[in-house]
Amino acid sequence: MVTGATCGLGLRDEHINDLLTGEYPQLNFLELAPENWMGLGGRKAIQLKKISEKFPLVAHGLSLSIGDTQPLNKSFIHQIKQFLTDYQIDIYSEHLSFGRDQQGYLYDLLPVPFYPENIAYLSLRIMHVQELLGRRIALENISYYHQYPDNMSEIEFITALLQSADCDLLLDVNNVYVNSQNQGYDPYAFISALPAQRIRYLHIAGHYRQTDHHILDTHGRPVCPEVWDLLAHTYAHVGVRPTLLERDHFIPPLSELKQELAQIAALQTQTIPLRVSLAMDNLACEIRAGNTGEKSIDLYHHLLSGALGEIIQTCYVRFFQCLTTEYAESLIYDFLAMHSCVQPAHHQLPTEFLRFLQTTTLPLFLKKIAEYEWLEFTAEISTMPSRDKEYPLALITTQILMLSPSVSLVELPFDLERLSPDFIPIPEARLYYRLIYTDSQGRVKHRHIQPYLARLIQLFQQADTVKTGEQILETFLLECQLGIEKSAITQSLLKLYEEHILMIHPNTEGIL
Repeated sequence: MVTGATCGLGLRDEHINDLLTGEYPQLNFLELAPENWMGLGGRKAIQLKKISEKFPLVAHGLSLSIGDTQPLNKSFIHQIKQFLTDYQIDIYSEHLSFGRDQQGYLYDLLPVPFYPENIAYLSLRIMHVQELLGRRIALENISYYHQYPDNMSEIEFITALLQSADCDLLLDVNNVYVNSQNQGYDPYAFISALPAQRIRYLHIAGHYRQTDHHILDTHGRPVCPEVWDLLAHTYAHVGVRPTLLERDHFIPPLSELKQELAQIAALQTQTIPLRVSLAMDNLACEIRAGNTGEKSIDLYHHLLSGALGEIIQTCYVRFFQCLTTEYAESLIYDFLAMHSCVQPAHHQLPTEFLRFLQTTTLPLFLKKIAEYEWLEFTAEISTMPSRDKEYPLALITTQILMLSPSVSLVELPFDLERLSPDFIPIPEARLYYRLIYTDSQGRVKHRHIQPYLARLIQLFQQADTVKTGEQILETFLLECQLGIEKSAITQSLLKLYEEHILMIHPNTEGIL
């Protein structure tokens, strides 16, 4: 669904290959004219299917001719309905115009009379179309160069029609500016008078100034500064809406349109009302700090720090066992007040806390304990590749082996098993090696291992090229000179494979 602060572009043949092959994170949706795609097969149909799978689509019709005096083309409307269903299109817009007379289609968008009696006539037609489609439609305010005698003002007519027909508005900001210059009205007052709740999405485009007093709506040039300013005013009045950049003539490469799309996105992010922004920023700042003396603020601080503390202490059990209750509480408060979390997912909170700990003056052994427990946590949430095929142990050393993704080898200058609230470890001359991994059932395992086995695992960590188990064993025996029999170290390697600490490299499985 296309809503909120999103940017779109009209789908043009010139851009299809680039859209299908490139990545355009600043482009949130595409708009197309159903009349240009309905009933087409072959390459065009294949391209549209692929486009619809990559981008949300919005339909902007050309031939409904809602304002003409001929019977509605129900067959055409049913085709539109099917097209919208086939491509899962949520928004269908058309023009407040007519493009057909008794002789047939004119293939243009001509203005309707802004007469009071036309409101009721158009309302019935609009409601009938909405009933046939089974959805609301949005009508666009067109640019026009002809004024009927005795017209109502455009803003009065459009506002009354939206209310009477109970439909939405596609607000073309450029058209407002063009008409204001050609017809002599205030574009800012026009937009301010529109019912914001009726505006479904926006158009913005460039135009061609023929003279000082006359503009043609060409969609063939970059958006001018005056229209950018009017778009900012629109956001301030109606709120941020999905906004489409129109470019129908002199179409440049997508790379050249990125700047205008970026400008739309920048305006969308800058239109938070200052009063709203200041109020929320101040509240968040006070909640982070706490102890304000204001009951509601301190309640939020207590609730938030308590919730964070519960998640963090569940991950860092050993770490918090080494702290007093008061110090643990103050550490959580400092984390809330001073750390800038960048990860949105809750399961990333332990990672954020570890980042925070690295900036503190905590003793090194406490940081080491936290790092160890973080590795346990990451092992628990890591994805374990499945073994599609089991090899006889006798063949394992002939395969190219690697460490399983969940495995971590940790060097500690103290014995983790001796930790307690009263224990302050003194770094020892020897290192303690701990292995963290997940077994075949996804359960986290951790244990103390001997230095020779740690060295074998390090060889797998350091391997800059793929090697078989046999090649790793040979390197180990040549390097270590520990008097360990090859058969013994081979058994250790096979045990590592059985415990899912080692795995066969997925890209080379069974090739030897």
